[in-house]
Amino acid sequence: MIENPYSEEHYLRRYWCITPAIIDRDRRKNGDKFKKPTQYYFIGFEPQTNLVMEPIEYIKCDKDITHQNTWKERSEIHPQYANRFIRQYILESEVVAEQ
Repeated sequence: MIENPYSEEHYLRRYWCITPAIIDRDRRKNGDKFKKPTQYYFIGFEPQTNLVMEPIEYIKCDKDITHQNTWKERSEIHPQYANRFIRQYILESEVVAEQ
């Protein structure tokens, strides 16, 4: 699986022969700090379509951080988002149901 920013200007979007299986235009909806559009390529397997039925903890974005720290934070995936993404798209539905 490959995760990459989603934009018209991005190299993978313009020149790669594989299309992304998932485009998440607003990562905040699944528990990340930033809206940041992201594309996900699944190579050798298809994404699952599991429902994750639990509330999302709103993650406030601190407005008092420096530009350099904002750039670093935007490049990271929040643990809540990563956990939900793995259970929703990667794990088999039987594994998700056991949790």
